Parts: sequence; C-alpha cells; structure tokens
Amino acid sequence: MSNRSVEIPTSARGAGRYLDRLSKALPGSRHWTGRGSREFWPEGGKLAISISLQVEANQQTERTFPAAENKLPDLVACKWREYGFKEGIPRLLEVFQRRRVRVTAHMAGGAVDRYPELAREVVERGHEPAVLGQSWAASRAITPEEERASVECDIKSVTRASGMRPVGFHAHCLRRTQHTLEILQDLGFLYHIDDVSRDEPFVVPVRGKPFGVVPFTIG
Repeated sequence: MSNRSVEIPTSARGAGRYLDRLSKALPGSRHWTGRGSREFWPEGGKLAISISLQVEANQQTERTFPAAENKLPDLVACKWREYGFKEGIPRLLEVFQRRRVRVTAHMAGGAVDRYPELAREVVERGHEPAVLGQSWAASRAITPEEERASVECDIKSVTRASGMRPVGFHAHCLRRTQHTLEILQDLGFLYHIDDVSRDEPFVVPVRGKPFGVVPFTIG
C-alpha cells in the first residue's frame, strides 16, 4: 500500500453538486423531457456507468451458515474472503488507475477497522468511500435505535480509516428498513443505492427534503 501523503477532499462537496444537478433532471422539472432524456447526463452524455467496489473483507461470519448445527468455522470460505483484500482489491485499484476510472468503494466498518491501510489506499487513488452498512447484522430484526447506532459506528470506522467522511450508503444485501432513509438523512448522508426500481438515478423526498438514489444493478 502507498504511504504517500495526500490532501483528502471532502466527498460531501462533490456529492452535493451532483444531488443539485440530479434534482433538476427529475420528472416535473423544466429539464426533464422523458425517460432516457439526453439532458439527464452532464455534457449531453447518453450513457453513464457507475462502478462500485465492495470492501467487506472478513466482515462476514466464520461459518457459511451461522444457524447450522456445525459451529466450526468454514476455513475454505474464510480463505476465499481473504483473497479479496490480499489480491482482488489491490489488483482492481491498479486497473482503475491505469484506465483513469473513479469508483465508489462501499466499506464495511469491521473490514476497514481490520485493514485501514486498504481504505486509505482507495481514497489516495481518488475513489469515493461509502458505507456498507449494518455490519452484516440482521437489519430487519433490529430496532431503529440499534440501526442508528450501527450506522454511526460504520461512519466512524470509515472516516477514521479512509480520512474522508462518507455521504453514500449501501445496506447489506439491499435490506434496508422502513427507518433507514430517515436515519441516513439525520446522519448527513446524501444518497443510497438500495433500490432496483429504476435505471437512472433519481431523488425521493424524505421528510420533505430531497434524498438521492443511485439504483443498484449487477452487470
């Protein structure tokens, strides 16, 4: 990993400008001319590709099926997961740099607590850190207070490890709760990706204020 010193910008600044542009492209605004409008993307672009990197190394449980009777760790699965931070992510970062591609890295708090140098490397190379939240917890089984505390913990971990305060959020397996967006809004997030209902980004109202949605896709 690189040890060079860099000035790390705030991701909130760029994300705020993006959210402002996005709100002007919504249905009902004078900029909107229908689905797939050429005015949707900056500079007349017809297609945008958003790349996400999952940084969740060893955040998972040691057992593939935690509820199974066999309580021994799944050593093979653990080694597959280690490949991600030892080989997979470093190689991808090299590819992104050669191609001059910037991505969003969704970081699990427990993962970057274990490997803070990897989170720092991601940001040093110009990528955006975001939260991969709820720490692999059973999100539907926790109270709003527990969910808020979990997200707050992830914010602290990602900020401490990467040097940048995240403003984007991705719930584990897309499984946010009915309280998630209000919690994210309270904690200063600007967007989330846990929605598969659209192809293009859009804005939803959360307690009367705009909140960005960058739909999740698997390519």
